[in-house]
Amino acid sequence: MFGKLIKYEWIAMIRAMLPVYVATLAVALINGITINNMPLDTLVPPGASEFVEGLVAFIQVLLALLYIAVLVGLFVMTFIVIVQRFYKGLLKDEGYLMFTLPVKTFQLTMSKAIVSSIITCISMVVGIFAIGLLASGDFIMSLTEIPALLRELFRDIINTEVAGHIFLYILECIVCMIVLLIGSIYTLYAAMALGQLSRNHKVAMSVVWYIIISIAQSVVGWVISMGFFLSLLSPEITTALSGHPVALIHMILIGVAIFDAILMIVFIVITDIVLDRKLNLE
Repeated sequence: MFGKLIKYEWIAMIRAMLPVYVATLAVALINGITINNMPLDTLVPPGASEFVEGLVAFIQVLLALLYIAVLVGLFVMTFIVIVQRFYKGLLKDEGYLMFTLPVKTFQLTMSKAIVSSIITCISMVVGIFAIGLLASGDFIMSLTEIPALLRELFRDIINTEVAGHIFLYILECIVCMIVLLIGSIYTLYAAMALGQLSRNHKVAMSVVWYIIISIAQSVVGWVISMGFFLSLLSPEITTALSGHPVALIHMILIGVAIFDAILMIVFIVITDIVLDRKLNLE
């Protein structure tokens, strides 16, 4: 059943985002062709009037503004879809149906969080492609060189003395990013769940809760970070790590992963408790 929830959520989200992806890449491609292969002096025929020159320049500026608007809209739309799928799916009328399914609340929220994470990654990739298409006409050709570069990088890493540590660094970074991404989405979920406890102005209270949670999260992260780095000034710890610099990097990455995982679990618990015990569907 959990797999079906993910499939249903994926179809709904990709259906909403696919037109945005197509529009973003299409506008980026048009701007890339115009900027890189059709400069202003080649588009304006010799002896053209100032009106024609101004019109062509205006069209180019308009295309550039459209590109910026579409690129910004890509990430705004991603955020809106993530929020909308949770809010309408679990906190509005659709929630009556969703909570009758033979699954736990955790599975309902996690299926949405997983798909939202995937959609966020796809949006980032599309954004990078859009920037690449605008920056260089050879961008697509350069993508074919990536596999060879990765193979060469892999061989270089294998030949180093700290190959094992480097691969662990990569794994730890991936874990940190996954936990951070899912935790960030659950931050939104927890804020919306707490916001719906209010009798009035539920959307506004969700925003207030999100600000409160973000501030609290930043303060706690700053305090823990300062405590960690101050502890490194201890002579005993400094002496112990002086001959093992790779251990310090592992400590930082693992510490970040643990901190983000704790926050993620806290937000998951808050969201599920509110939805299980305090849900007030509109």
